[in-house]
Amino acid sequence: MNDIAEEVLEFTFSGDPADPIKKHLTGLWSFDHAFINSDDEIGMPLGCAYEVYGVSGVGKSTACYSLAGILGKQLETNIHLSDLEGFNPKHLGNILRFIGFTGDIHLGHQGTDNKILEDFEDIIHKRGKYENHDLNHTIGILDSIAAISPTAEREGDLEGANMGRRAFLMNQFSRRLLPTVHPRTVGSENVYFLINHWLPRIGENGYVSPGGLGKNYLCAVQIHLKRKYISWKGKQVANLPDGSYLLEGTLHKNRHGFNRTTFQVFIKAGVGIHPGLTAVFDCLNLKLAKRGKTIKIGDESHGYLTTMIRDDWDNDEAFQPFYDALEEHENETKKENISES
Repeated sequence: MNDIAEEVLEFTFSGDPADPIKKHLTGLWSFDHAFINSDDEIGMPLGCAYEVYGVSGVGKSTACYSLAGILGKQLETNIHLSDLEGFNPKHLGNILRFIGFTGDIHLGHQGTDNKILEDFEDIIHKRGKYENHDLNHTIGILDSIAAISPTAEREGDLEGANMGRRAFLMNQFSRRLLPTVHPRTVGSENVYFLINHWLPRIGENGYVSPGGLGKNYLCAVQIHLKRKYISWKGKQVANLPDGSYLLEGTLHKNRHGFNRTTFQVFIKAGVGIHPGLTAVFDCLNLKLAKRGKTIKIGDESHGYLTTMIRDDWDNDEAFQPFYDALEEHENETKKENISES
């Protein structure tokens, strides 16, 4: 080996270096691990905008409301929701209560879509009527990009040349809002969920998410959601009898880690993401647990999946063995990585 190869080279940053991206562990095992990077750092990046898309009715809003509630509770911050589709406030309330969120959720759904987007920007930037606002809203939800109807489109003639106006409005919104989560914004922990649809291309093969290309470049993470089939009484089903389902997410874009990683979260009907049942399916996926007549970890049985979903879902202690199995697996993986290095 020559002297040059043995030399340890040092370098410095000058100018205005950005802070490292902060990562946050939500406690959802496969979700946190989907954001792993080349340094084996896991957790959901903060200071980041997420485009979350999928076919109609797949569970995009429910998943994003749950994630926002989890982050809001853990980070002790507040949520702003710009609703363009007509959300069910009772359903949203049930999701946030189940998660244990106790902060403020500010609702912006009055006026034109242009005004709703401006209200989103204003509360995040703390300007206009929010200039002296006491509440700190660092989590934003736009539901949804596909529902944006610019004023010119809503009030113009049916035959008017309005094609592309949604993309133009979305690009303007993105460029004005997303700098608040850009690395140059030192210490930003803002998180935005931009919910979108996954629509067939007109006259072409494949699918596309509406809103133009600008948001594709400005969103650091793009997540595609779809239903994952569950074996249920001898059949593969996408929906359980009570309306619950398992969601699979694929990170089509991840600026802070690897692309094409996947995760799964269990959506319990009426209450959104269920951390305990998500842990059960993560254990099954990792083969830390086996599902036969009952679900077992090693030789110990932990009951029927049907009973867990129907009766035990609101008893977090019932899921502690699955949390423990995932933690033990994580610790063993770390030990193996250290020994290999």
